[in-house]
Amino acid sequence: MQCLGVNWFVFSAMKLSNYLFSFAVVIFVLQFACVSTVDVKYNPYNSEQLLENRYNKLAKSTVPFASIGRVNTTNVTEIARACMSRPDCKAFTSDGDLKPCADCGLGEHCCVFPQGQPYDPADSVDLYIDIGQQPPSDWMNGIEDGYLIYSSPEANVCYMPEIGNGYVASVIGFASTHVAGLYNGACGSVHKARLPSPIAGVSLENVDATKTQAVLDTKNGVYIRRYHTTSGSIVEQRLYAHRTRMHILVTEFSIISNSSESVDLQINSLFSLGCKNPLENGTCTNPGGKMVHRPDGSSYPYYGLKCIQDSDCGSCFVDGTCACGASLNGTTCCLPRNGSCSPPSSAGSGCAGGFTTDFTWTEIATQGQYSMFQANTSRVNDNGRHEAVAIVTDNIPKTITIHEGETLQYIAAVSTSVGFGSQSTLTPDAMAVVNDAKGHYMDAKSNSSSLLQEHSTEWQTITTRGVFVKGSGQRAYDIQSHLATSFYYLISSIREDWTYGGMSPGGLATQNYQGAVFMDQEFYSAGGLLLLHPELTKSAAQYRINSLPTAQQLATKFGYKGAMFAWTSAALGNPFGCCNYNKNGEGYEDCIEQHITPDVGFFFQQIYRATGNVTWLEETFPTLAGIADWIVSRVRVDSNNVSHIDGVMPIDEWCDQASGCAKPGVNDDPQMNAVSKAAIGFAVEAANILGKPPNTSWETVRDTILIPMDETHGVHAMPVGANGIPVVKVATKYMDTSSHTSCPEDVNYLTYPMGPSLNVSENLSRADMQFWSDGTKTCLENAGMTGPIHAISWLKMYPPNMTGAELGLNRSMLACAYGPFNVRNEVDVHNTTVGGHFNNTHFITGDGGFVQILINGYGGLMLATEKGMRLNLPTLPHGVDAIMFRGLQYRGFTVDYSLNSSHITMNTTFSNLYTGSNINSNSELCIMWDNNNHFTITNSPQDILLTQLPFVNRVEVTLGVCV
Repeated sequence: MQCLGVNWFVFSAMKLSNYLFSFAVVIFVLQFACVSTVDVKYNPYNSEQLLENRYNKLAKSTVPFASIGRVNTTNVTEIARACMSRPDCKAFTSDGDLKPCADCGLGEHCCVFPQGQPYDPADSVDLYIDIGQQPPSDWMNGIEDGYLIYSSPEANVCYMPEIGNGYVASVIGFASTHVAGLYNGACGSVHKARLPSPIAGVSLENVDATKTQAVLDTKNGVYIRRYHTTSGSIVEQRLYAHRTRMHILVTEFSIISNSSESVDLQINSLFSLGCKNPLENGTCTNPGGKMVHRPDGSSYPYYGLKCIQDSDCGSCFVDGTCACGASLNGTTCCLPRNGSCSPPSSAGSGCAGGFTTDFTWTEIATQGQYSMFQANTSRVNDNGRHEAVAIVTDNIPKTITIHEGETLQYIAAVSTSVGFGSQSTLTPDAMAVVNDAKGHYMDAKSNSSSLLQEHSTEWQTITTRGVFVKGSGQRAYDIQSHLATSFYYLISSIREDWTYGGMSPGGLATQNYQGAVFMDQEFYSAGGLLLLHPELTKSAAQYRINSLPTAQQLATKFGYKGAMFAWTSAALGNPFGCCNYNKNGEGYEDCIEQHITPDVGFFFQQIYRATGNVTWLEETFPTLAGIADWIVSRVRVDSNNVSHIDGVMPIDEWCDQASGCAKPGVNDDPQMNAVSKAAIGFAVEAANILGKPPNTSWETVRDTILIPMDETHGVHAMPVGANGIPVVKVATKYMDTSSHTSCPEDVNYLTYPMGPSLNVSENLSRADMQFWSDGTKTCLENAGMTGPIHAISWLKMYPPNMTGAELGLNRSMLACAYGPFNVRNEVDVHNTTVGGHFNNTHFITGDGGFVQILINGYGGLMLATEKGMRLNLPTLPHGVDAIMFRGLQYRGFTVDYSLNSSHITMNTTFSNLYTGSNINSNSELCIMWDNNNHFTITNSPQDILLTQLPFVNRVEVTLGVCV
């Protein structure tokens, strides 16, 4: 190792108190003897600023906070002492609260902060959290390396992590499980279907909850608990959604420390199917005499009533005595709950986008060790089809004895008719789905001893590719831990061999955002995986390709040609709203937020830019052509032969409604027009690559579509609404909530990610950022989306605006991530903090944006043209000494790329993962400028000084296949 070097994944920091003198001696030896030593790792559970090490400095929030009042001092030690004097003190801040205390949802004063300190996202937030139990020693290396994310006690249920494998997923402690592509209902009333949770809601009861310790193992894809039982033993529980066996969920228990040879466990499970089908003799029995009350005060007996959803049971449902039940001759009956039939658990319903009961379950068989259950979705989808579902699960006992050296393992298998058997029949073969689940269950049981190893090996293979930082303390540790959790949540929500679900903003594990798929998938979530995991990104793209028939039908219903994607979509692209296909927007954004269609086209362009996969491009071309035909039919051509797009809602959904932004929409929105230009331009390019006949109408619209400019200020223009009112009003002061500010700014998407493809100049990008992102025009609420775009846009320029970039990074990392497991939210200021943004507490859109800050912002890599990737000046975040991008995938090459303050290092191998028309094992990658190859990247690491690259001369530098 080099003198004073720090290994990858590893952080160095001072450890003071009683070890100050020893540390000074170590530094002396390192500096003057220069001997080979083990680097001092960063330990987040020892900080010189914390009184008696009880409180840990973490730039993140944990909830719930207790009501602990305020302390009128800025001295950290005095605040810590005041906080420690109160047993209910859970957290305090030293220079700016992460959230306004009045908005925490749990009392007037949910945290301590110095008097006179207002909320300001620009603050470098220091949040001190009661760390509870110190981590076990065998977890410390992983915690210090940033891939084990520790919590003691466990987080509030709203901010617990998930276990997921891209097919099935559940939040730990939630009573719900979700399968990708499984929805209940049709346009106008549809959401991701909720299954009961057979595994993720399993925990132990006879334990001291105050001593429970937990880690999210992001390298192995496992959530681990350590319980301290009332008998004094330590028991470990592991929960995971098996990565290679996608239908399988597993939990395991084993003894870690024990004074005797066995331990008696009391197991709690949230797995509840609600009421089983009590139909007798072909009638709805429904005894009991409960009355349903009408709004006018009258009432009637509830038995035999028709119902569509549980709330139709009126007061009977409210007090838990009935629920919607099984279908009888096309009528769904309100069914009673009795002593043997309890309602399903609603754990997590306050922070998971709501709670629904989507099935009435029938127990097919109980075989002693396991049981099989089957149900159909309670409502038909847009194709008139009920989807079939089956769960085969171990019967988990209430009490059991575990012996030392033994592992108790419980397995569940989930299957659905989505993607299974014929998709055209209106009545899926339910027993075939049951047998499919049973087959997966039996196979897993026969390989039970190897399940964890299989799963961990696959996760380690995936997470070998990633972004890793080194640095000198808390800042580097925070960035590394957020990278670890962001990649974990993204990968948990998508898989290469399942293309029916897409990536919803709330991830796979929740009903957040009702499970709808938005443009977040293209620009943020899947986009964040593209350069490391293009195989996962292509799975998300396949969801859109599978949706082509629906998109073609939607375009026809609107009176357009080609293919028009729904703004919010369910299985096979079926729309959530705008069911009357009203061009004037009876559903507001569901009808007129139409940038989603060219967004998909731009996304396909980015995938091709990264992979060069001509075979994939051929498969994609019908969808690209449909998008291009839609754009042609959507534009209005004026007398000067300029193409316009009228009546759309911009990405800025917070736009001033007086302008008519949401209805009837705005004309010539910069993002809508620019992404349409990029998408239709790529359709032209793809046709040329594939030898398709040229389409002159595509070329004409590409060349004539208006990109609106504000010539007075020399910037791209935000639109004026149909009512003649600008959609953005300049606030009179920073964060003035009385005036609408742009949130997010449509113009900044023209810098990133679209700037390189559209050849937007650096000067214009800088002008846009300076004009539109000055705090009086930009929204500072939507940190999950605006933070990444701002950070990357500031870093694209030369010289980069490091202050602006750090603000964007801080907002993305700190201002909207909650709890010890870095669960992201869309917003950083909201009056429903505990439940998140409209009860949407999980936001993988923000995770995708965060990783792009490191790859495309600080790493400087931007997909640009067929020629190659643009390489902007690589830079380092504050507190970081170096970054490594390991396993980047580009045009058939695997690239390892690292950077520090003075140079970059690259090496590559040809991986032949993707087929390109001009790429083979003899091809090489080069760093180029002025149409010349200046550095050839080989399998031997090559060090390049940043001063050897002509950034200072404003010369465009490209990483691509050598010319």
